[in-house]
Amino acid sequence: MNEASPMSLERQDAKTPRRQEEPSQAIDGLARQVIGAAIEVHKALGPGYPESIYEEALCFELQQQKIAFHRQCAIPVRYKGHHCGEGRLDVWINRQLIIELKAVEQLHPKHKAQCKAYLQATGCQLALLINFNEAVLKDGIQRIVLTKP
Repeated sequence: MNEASPMSLERQDAKTPRRQEEPSQAIDGLARQVIGAAIEVHKALGPGYPESIYEEALCFELQQQKIAFHRQCAIPVRYKGHHCGEGRLDVWINRQLIIELKAVEQLHPKHKAQCKAYLQATGCQLALLINFNEAVLKDGIQRIVLTKP
């Protein structure tokens, strides 16, 4: 197995720093609206339900607020131009903002990696990772910005 040592990873990172490109004000505004809708859902339902319940409730709230979205949207995954399969976005707002919903004890790095992969695949700048299984929803929201080499 050929693993890089931590020291070589640091040198590699120093040579090719990644930078975050902040999303536009319009996308940030959209994110604030979605967070408000998610908080509204969480206030009414609280933690403890399966993810599918929160998805249904959030989509209902988005409709009420007249925010355009696609639900369970398939996106192609490609490797060197070869179609390998599909990813599935929980909610895609105006094809600009990805919403990944969870109802888990705690968010893990793999959840953030999933959002980053979806950002890469779609070319979107911003994803919101929302874990409804928190006593206070703001503790379960992570903002993930696409990084570029």
